[in-house]
Amino acid sequence: MRILETKVYKFGELDDKAKEKALQWWAEGYDYGWGGEAVDSLKAFVDLFGVRIVDYSLDYGGPSSIRLRVPDDLEDLKGNRLRTWIVNHVDAKLLKGAYGLTGFCFDEDLLGPVNAFLKNPGKAVALEDLIKDGFYILAKSVASDYEYQTYGCLLYTSQAH
Repeated sequence: MRILETKVYKFGELDDKAKEKALQWWAEGYDYGWGGEAVDSLKAFVDLFGVRIVDYSLDYGGPSSIRLRVPDDLEDLKGNRLRTWIVNHVDAKLLKGAYGLTGFCFDEDLLGPVNAFLKNPGKAVALEDLIKDGFYILAKSVASDYEYQTYGCLLYTSQAH
């Protein structure tokens, strides 16, 4: 029988290159726990306007994208005409934050551009623009939260011990 010995280091004892390698190794095995909720919020958001998602990519660490199909009768609405349509067809309580799309924090990221538009409608702003703006804010929040949960928590935990 052989005895194998392995040196084990605390995170703080590693040099910067080894720390980066350890963080990358750990993050590769990490499954982001709120991805499903982010997608649920996105789907509820587009349903609010009768828009269909054709394709999307919500990448936690890289670029995200979305392709939409806006109903023909809404495609050309812009500025005040779009604002009027939203006010007449979307629940005002929802837009004002009285309750959310799904009740998850990502709802506010998606609704933010719509609420800002309702206060100050831009002449050239279309529904697709508002939805994409909300999507990219959501994507940024998801990426930030993912980074915090993977690297930030690990760094905090490793420095505490």
